[in-house]
Amino acid sequence: MSVGGHRLWAHRSFKARLPLKVLLLILQTTTLNGSALSYARDHRTHHKWTDREQDPKNPSRGLFYSHYGWWLLKKQPIVKQWGRKLNYDDLYADPMLVLQHRYYTPLAIVFGFIIPTLIPWLIWSENPLTAFLLCGVLRTCVILNHLFTVNSIAHYVGWRPYDRHILPTENRLVIYLSLGEGNHNYHHTFPWDYSSSEQNCWEFYNPSTFFIKSMQWLGMAYDLKRPTSELVAKVVDRKGIPEYFGPIRRRHVCTRLVLGLVDWIVGILVSLWPVFSIVAFKAATGQDMIIIDHRFEPYVDWMKNFWFTDNFIVYC
Repeated sequence: MSVGGHRLWAHRSFKARLPLKVLLLILQTTTLNGSALSYARDHRTHHKWTDREQDPKNPSRGLFYSHYGWWLLKKQPIVKQWGRKLNYDDLYADPMLVLQHRYYTPLAIVFGFIIPTLIPWLIWSENPLTAFLLCGVLRTCVILNHLFTVNSIAHYVGWRPYDRHILPTENRLVIYLSLGEGNHNYHHTFPWDYSSSEQNCWEFYNPSTFFIKSMQWLGMAYDLKRPTSELVAKVVDRKGIPEYFGPIRRRHVCTRLVLGLVDWIVGILVSLWPVFSIVAFKAATGQDMIIIDHRFEPYVDWMKNFWFTDNFIVYC
């Protein structure tokens, strides 16, 4: 959702070749957050009329509405009316987006629930009910709530250093949960930036930007859009908080590297809280943690030295 539905199709902040498009469409389908076309359409409306009645995720209607309510209720007539004023020709001209949009429900069932259940069950003999609950139901709930914090928390709590006149904020927790989308004040100021942040991905936790850069190195992504530092500085001077950036921009590169490493470690630990929950769930229900075929036994014997029980690893 972050790389595909948001940065690629909603904002056209970079271009992707066919293999990357297919991959992003499949992964976006598994989120159960609607088709890439419908998401991009709603998100463009959100940016055009942010925090107003025409905004489908309007935070002015309350924290719960901006987090989940807008997704559960039918669109307000004013949202539909004003949404039609925008141009979506580029979205409807993409046959892959139209195909995914037209058959989204069956595709979401297959890629969102059936395949994630079958993979653990067939490949490493996981209990099928456990696979469905964790890789289907829990995964969907986690993904949606993590992504929706961008619409809710990141419009209420945090700093507004780039544009102090708008509600979107810079929120570190949202950055961790959404894998790099919590620099929301910056994003609403420069929505075309593929990185969704002024900082480089090695300076703070931003897996989405790192993924896009990796795809560029592999030749799968190109034409990455980015505002110049001069433009950012001018915007901050005009409507932001210049004092906010004084200590940040004076940091030595070594300091930035160390702080970036620490932030990545913290971000990974926070983002992986569902994994810890899965371990706790399996422990509480008395299920085997890891099931490994005998062929791999020589490579994992050392792992048993790290667990408190001998049954943590169970061989088929």
